[in-house]
Amino acid sequence: AAEHPDWPAIIFMTTPEPDDPALTLTFRQLFGRVTQAANLFHELSEGEPPVVAEMLPAMPHAHMALWGGAAAGVAMPLNFLLRPDQLADLMNAAKVTVLVALGPNPAVDIWDKVLQIKDKVPSLKAIVQVTGEVAPGLNNVHAFDAAVGAQPADRLVSGRGFGLDDVAAYFHTGGTTGAPKLAQHRHGNQVHTAISAAMFYDAGPEDVIVNGFPLFHVAGAFVYGLSMFAVGAKVVLPTPLGFRDQAYMRNYWRFVARERVTLLAAVPTIMATLLGTPVGDADISSARLLATGGSPLPTELAAAFEAKFGLPVRNILGMTECAGVVSIEPVHGPRVPGSAGLRLPFSEVAAVPLGADGPDLARRCAPGETGVVVLRGPN
Repeated sequence: AAEHPDWPAIIFMTTPEPDDPALTLTFRQLFGRVTQAANLFHELSEGEPPVVAEMLPAMPHAHMALWGGAAAGVAMPLNFLLRPDQLADLMNAAKVTVLVALGPNPAVDIWDKVLQIKDKVPSLKAIVQVTGEVAPGLNNVHAFDAAVGAQPADRLVSGRGFGLDDVAAYFHTGGTTGAPKLAQHRHGNQVHTAISAAMFYDAGPEDVIVNGFPLFHVAGAFVYGLSMFAVGAKVVLPTPLGFRDQAYMRNYWRFVARERVTLLAAVPTIMATLLGTPVGDADISSARLLATGGSPLPTELAAAFEAKFGLPVRNILGMTECAGVVSIEPVHGPRVPGSAGLRLPFSEVAAVPLGADGPDLARRCAPGETGVVVLRGPN
C-alpha cells in the first residue's frame, strides 16, 4: 500500500457472468478499510481485549474483517457451515467480543445462525452486519459499511504495536477427528507462511490469482491470500459462493481470460471439475501454474491436467496449526508423484517411529517404515 497504493489488490466478481462489471479495491483502499475495521472492533470491544469472529463467504469484507481483527486484537474466522452449537462453543472458548457476519441472503444462509447463537455468548458485545439493512429491534447490531466508514483510516486508535510472538488469530480445525479445536497463530507464523509461499510460487506484482477459498481455510487466508498481498499480486475473488457457484465454474476459463490470471489454485476435486469444463475460445495463455492441496493429489489427475492445459501442477501439504503450510513443491522444480514438496525455509520436518509412549524423536523412519510426521519452525 505504501509503494504502490493504486495497484489493484482485490477484484471481486459480484456475479457469475464474465460480462458483468467487477468490484476493484486498490491496496490503498484495502489497507485503509482494514485500519478502519480495526478501529471499529477496538471501539465495540469496550475496553476488553478484542477477539473478532467472522462468518463471511469469500468477499472483500471477509479480508477487511480478518486482517482488521488481527490488527485490533485476535481474529477468528469461522466455518459458517458448522452447527450453531459448535459455533457458540468456539466463540465462548475464545471469549469473542465482536461478531462480523453476512446479513440475510438467499444464497448463503448465515444470518439465521447468528440469531440463534447471539445470546449464547456472554462475552459478545456487538454484531457487525455485512450487507442489507439492520432489522429494527436488534440491539448492538451495526451496519458494516457505515460503521467502518466512520472510523479513521490513517492510524490505529488503539496505538498498539505488533510483535512476532503476539497472537494474531484463532483458526479452528476441521473437526474430522472430533469437535473442532482452536489453533493459535502468532503474527510471526502467518508472516513466515505468506512470504515462503510467495517464494515457492515465484510470485510477484505481475501475478493474478483466483482465490475461491473461504478465509476460515488457511489456504484461502495465507497461501493464496496474504502471500499474494505481500508481493503486490492481484487476488480475484469469484462471487460470494466461490467454487460452490456452479454458474461461475461454468464460466471459469472466461474469467481467467478476462483478468489475465497467472496462478490457479484448486483442491483436487475442483481440478477434476475444471478438467471437464470446456475452455472454448477463452485465451488462457496468461496462466503459468496450478497450485493444489487440501487432500491427496492423484498422480493421474495431475498428469491429465498438465497434458490438457500445458500448465505445471504443484502440490502442497498444509495444516491449520502451521498457519497453512508445511511444504510446497516449488514451481521451478519438477513435480514428483506422491510428493508434497519441500519444507518451508528454517523449519524441520521428519518422519519418526511411533512407540508406546508416543513419537520416538531420537529416531528417523527408514524407507518404507510407518511413522508419524513431526515438525517445528517459524510457521
